[in-house]
Amino acid sequence: MTTSTQEWWPRAGKLLAGVVILSTTVVLINATATLTVPNAVTYPYSFEAGATGNYAVPVTDRPVLLMGTCTTIGVRGVGQVTILRPADSPTFLEWTGLESISGSAITSGFSDVLGTHILYLDFAHEVDIEVYNGTAFRIHNESSGTRTGNITMIW
Repeated sequence: MTTSTQEWWPRAGKLLAGVVILSTTVVLINATATLTVPNAVTYPYSFEAGATGNYAVPVTDRPVLLMGTCTTIGVRGVGQVTILRPADSPTFLEWTGLESISGSAITSGFSDVLGTHILYLDFAHEVDIEVYNGTAFRIHNESSGTRTGNITMIW
């Protein structure tokens, strides 16, 4: 090898190392810049027989994970749906998810009609998340006793 070729290889190696470092830095910056911390809210509930509570879907045009539990002994259960509240008219709620156990099934639909079933939270399918209107849902205790638990929304 000639002297000029011997001088060129170390320079090429340093140049290649610089390109790798620059590329890695750009990828890391883009990856960390797109990470966001989700928002979440949890509401406990305790409803007498026949009682309801209303809750608004917190954001529009973004998926909201709605999870709920019933913690009442003898009828404990859990269910979840992903719910959408469109920003533009007509307003309605749209959902897909999984009912609580004891006849667990996929639940899905869309509606703005009061009382439309969305999700059961308990074993006996008596604690029902239902449509309240085009922007909110309600929890309805259809049982003959008090039911307790909580719901969590993440968006």
